[in-house]
Amino acid sequence: MSLLESVRVNGVEPDPKEISLRKPNLKGHRFVSKMAMCLFLASALLVFVVSYAPAWFSVKKTGTDFWVSQDTVRMTSSDGWEFTVDECLAKKADLEKDESPSAFDQRVACELLTSEQKDETVKSAIRKQIGLTGLVFLVFGIWMISAAKSLMMAVAAVDLHGRVPQVQSSE
Repeated sequence: MSLLESVRVNGVEPDPKEISLRKPNLKGHRFVSKMAMCLFLASALLVFVVSYAPAWFSVKKTGTDFWVSQDTVRMTSSDGWEFTVDECLAKKADLEKDESPSAFDQRVACELLTSEQKDETVKSAIRKQIGLTGLVFLVFGIWMISAAKSLMMAVAAVDLHGRVPQVQSSE
């Protein structure tokens, strides 16, 4: 398709001497393309890390987040608690007596760690985490491809702009 065919409007043939092309800003296109690539690579790394990380859980009542692995449970903050299966079993009676929010969080975490369905629950949570990060990876991948396509079109437009003589506006 020629340039004249692309600017034809309502069947009116344009005058080739009145057509001008605006030179696109390649800096903006390059920045967006590089940013999309960086986010795509970061999301790929995130998918990799999440697939080997422990499962992340949250106590809805208190909003406390914690990690559960095969044999430990620990609060996500660095100053939080950490228990093994044996410690949970040993503290079970004390945690049931204590009504504080912290004890409630620890009781919920320990119940998960010592439950018979722990393996299934943890594997399910990890699959959901991988699925979510995979979705983020897909979105950034699509954005990266779209940004690359836009950059290629802008480079082609700059090339075309250099080859087509531009008519100076008389206004």
